[in-house]
Amino acid sequence: MIHPYWPAVPIMIVYYYATHPTGNYNSWRSKMVIILTSIWSLRLSHNYFRRENWQWGIKEDWRFTDMGSQYGANWWWISFFTIYFSQQIFLMGVTLPYYIIHTIEAPWSIWDVIATAMCLTGIIVAYFADTQLHEFRTKNAELEACGKSVIPVLKAHLWQYSRHPNYVGEQLWWWGLGIFAWSLGQGWAFIGAFGNTLCLAYVTTLVEERMLKQPFRADVYREYQKTTPVWIPWKSSSKLTTQIMFYLFFSALLGATLTQYLFLIGIQYTSAAYSTAFSNLTPVFSFLLALSLRQESVNLRSKSGITKVSGSLICLGRVLLLIFYRGFPVNHTHHGKNSNITAGVDRPRNWILGSVFLVLSILCWAAWFLLQARIGKKYPCKYTTTALMSALGAVQSAILCFAIDRDLGSWILRGSCRFLLYYLL
Repeated sequence: MIHPYWPAVPIMIVYYYATHPTGNYNSWRSKMVIILTSIWSLRLSHNYFRRENWQWGIKEDWRFTDMGSQYGANWWWISFFTIYFSQQIFLMGVTLPYYIIHTIEAPWSIWDVIATAMCLTGIIVAYFADTQLHEFRTKNAELEACGKSVIPVLKAHLWQYSRHPNYVGEQLWWWGLGIFAWSLGQGWAFIGAFGNTLCLAYVTTLVEERMLKQPFRADVYREYQKTTPVWIPWKSSSKLTTQIMFYLFFSALLGATLTQYLFLIGIQYTSAAYSTAFSNLTPVFSFLLALSLRQESVNLRSKSGITKVSGSLICLGRVLLLIFYRGFPVNHTHHGKNSNITAGVDRPRNWILGSVFLVLSILCWAAWFLLQARIGKKYPCKYTTTALMSALGAVQSAILCFAIDRDLGSWILRGSCRFLLYYLL
């Protein structure tokens, strides 16, 4: 009864706090947490019944059975304290954020957005990980029914990056819930998420010991342990060297920081239509840069060479058409000075200087494509490189912004920008 009981209790607790007459809370935060908890509860319940072939309590969890055989006649009272009673204490700890959310009134903040994103990510990761595990078990059951050899270890999809991605998703959910409470000044509420992490760490050791005790998968699982991390998808067969980090730093600098910054300056000196048309020259610049660095070759006698040259010429012709063609204006509405997209920065039009910045932006972007090709050969871990490049680009962009504008007030989202962010999330 523990498994169907576990997803049901948190949803009842959050509704209890939300409907309590002495509650004092932000309605938006409360509604978001209730929605997230409902989704989490449905996901966990669906996974339990799917695993049990849509039957209620048809069999005991293997961990419960193993512990019962281990303690023998004393199991009836040991299970009361270690399983049933401790579950209540555990649930009180992990649901502490619900109490804090519904007793402290505070405006919705950026930390609530981060907490929401983290909780949703955890739910999604756990769902796909459990679904992939269910499909793996179903396929093995079909193979065994046909008298064929089964697949010893699941090493595909999310399971190629983490040995327990379902536990990773579950931890993201509870730690994300703790961020809601932390944003209200009650960081001690993380104790529940920390306790859940310790519990899952213990469960992880039980699962791995069980896998190694099964003769048909022990050797394969030992190799799996060497190449795949337990939780966080970090370690890989390719070594992350100082040279790779150097490449990733410049990849972030070229592809994220400088490309966007120079492009925005180009918009300020020219126009949005001109800059957008100009950015279509990126394939041409990438081709010419690769040609000059001897990473690309052209043979005009071959179809591939003719295609490369003709494609570049068509791209160039399209850009010139977009720049020089003057069509009818969509409307004649006058926009004041404050409508400038660059947060109040109003520079006079300078088409030559703006074009120089746009060319530099496109060159940075073209160089980024070439650098990515080199990184992909030296370190073929797409998710790791994307995560590291995004993190480095965010840090670089933040440093650049602080160097240009040290007013912290300009970082606060106001008006339509805030609602746009909520909509996107």
